[in-house]
Amino acid sequence: MSVAAFPVVSDRCLHIAFGVNADFVFPMGVAIVSILQNNPGLPVRFHVFATSVSERDKARLQELHERFGVDIDLHLLDEDFWGRFVDFKFVGHFNPACFIRVMIPGYLANIADRVLYLDSDIICQGRLDGLVGLNLNGAIAACVRDFPEAEERQCKKFSLKSGEYFNSGMMLIDTVRWNDEGITERVFEMVQSGRSFEFADQDILNILLENRVLFFEKKWNLLKNSHDIFRAGLAGFSIPDDAIFVHFVGKMKPWHRVCLPESQGIFSSYKKVSPWVDVPLLWPIDSGYVRKFSAYLYRKGFYRKAVELRGVYFMMVLGKLWQAVRGNL
Repeated sequence: MSVAAFPVVSDRCLHIAFGVNADFVFPMGVAIVSILQNNPGLPVRFHVFATSVSERDKARLQELHERFGVDIDLHLLDEDFWGRFVDFKFVGHFNPACFIRVMIPGYLANIADRVLYLDSDIICQGRLDGLVGLNLNGAIAACVRDFPEAEERQCKKFSLKSGEYFNSGMMLIDTVRWNDEGITERVFEMVQSGRSFEFADQDILNILLENRVLFFEKKWNLLKNSHDIFRAGLAGFSIPDDAIFVHFVGKMKPWHRVCLPESQGIFSSYKKVSPWVDVPLLWPIDSGYVRKFSAYLYRKGFYRKAVELRGVYFMMVLGKLWQAVRGNL
């Protein structure tokens, strides 16, 4: 695993990039393991763009490098990155971290003609050979359409005549075309325009890249929103056998203890063979959320897990009561 500059490699190598902060290195690491487990023999090089990484996680990335013989280049974003946003006025959900992915093509300008950008809440379940040397037919990126309801709503909101709106959590980017057309700088200009964007840079990219995107089948970015499934009281979900990437969008993530069993099962199968096997799943702060999810699991027949979470709920409530009592002593 190297830090800083590295040489250009063969274009038969698939470059894969992530943009993370310290909290998302854990799920990103599991995502990397899922890619490697399902793609033995595929020349691949990972680029991790991070605002910060703990020493322990650096060691875990090094372990992946040694175990799989794969190159993982860690790009720690320094004051040059953060300094760019000193005078920015952020609107809506914007913050500097969301700009990592739109800046990646610039960082890799002299390294890779193509890069596959992935969000860290993705699990790979298939081969990626089809992406190597793929003809983009002049498109700047190849992506997958978002949920139909989101696509319809955002196309109407931004007057996208194509009727197409993609999810930017998985993008195969032509870095040459992206940089030649100044997409990164145009994103910054639109942020500073004062317009409101519900989905941050994703909305802006859909505006800028309209009719410049090659659309993949949904199996390349199969979107699953566990929180919406939970709120709707649905039984859960299944994953088609041909799904390549499963993307866990929404605020309920598979590395949370309160999450649909289907999501946790997929994630845990790769976590347990990763250097992050000892990292505990995260508990939510909201005790009411735990109580509601316990009831949901009970209705769906996951009795053991439901009882366990109900016990956690009572412990959380008792903990809050104890803190209140101590505060009044």
